[in-house]
Amino acid sequence: MDPNSKASIPNNDNPAQLNKQNRQKVPPLVIKKNRLLSNQDDSNSPSPNSDDEFRSPRKTAWARDLSPANSSFFPTQNRFSPLEIENSNQVNPPTNLTNNIGPENNSQGTLAKPKIPPIYVHNISDYVKFHESLDNITIDDYSIINTKSALKLNLCSVDDYRATTNYLDESKIDYHTFQLPENKQLSIIIRNLPVNITEQCIFNELIEQKFEVKSVTRLQNKFKNPLPIVAVLLSKPSTGIYSLTLILCSSR
Repeated sequence: MDPNSKASIPNNDNPAQLNKQNRQKVPPLVIKKNRLLSNQDDSNSPSPNSDDEFRSPRKTAWARDLSPANSSFFPTQNRFSPLEIENSNQVNPPTNLTNNIGPENNSQGTLAKPKIPPIYVHNISDYVKFHESLDNITIDDYSIINTKSALKLNLCSVDDYRATTNYLDESKIDYHTFQLPENKQLSIIIRNLPVNITEQCIFNELIEQKFEVKSVTRLQNKFKNPLPIVAVLLSKPSTGIYSLTLILCSSR
């Protein structure tokens, strides 16, 4: 060693310097999470007390005792039990009744009864005489209802309806009614006909095409000006007019 060199010799007599040297030698403190692992578990599987995985709480549902002794249900009597007997008779009718039903009886049951429109009769001064007249011309039963403005006649057959209307027409009694379904007429609208074509010309054209035309009327607007629209009234069998596309070289 060079006698001229100076070496630093620690001074062990200074306690402050010793504490500073010891403090630099202490390693930093590191805190790690501890796991409680059993010998049989895998080292990678989380433990029940671990915070690494979310776990839902365990459900502890108690089993219900459904035995008859502890059940809250109690037996009651069925109030609709008599209906079961009636339904069973309707589903399975007696054999003596089914054997009597033939094709003739079935055909009579399927025939629909025609609907007769009512007749409203006005200005009847002698009700007794009017009632006696109806008894002489009608066959089936009928009813008379007194309304505010007229007597309403409800008839049960088509023959009685026609006989009553004929009697009212001959006696010139004021009344109004509706047409029978079998006598209803067919009403159609024909468009795009020029206004210079007369109603009589359209009527004759439809008659030449074998249609049973009752009347032809040209419609007007609110200013009474004719429109290219014509209303035609035909008999009910004239349904072939729906297939008509041209009339007097004009399209419908």
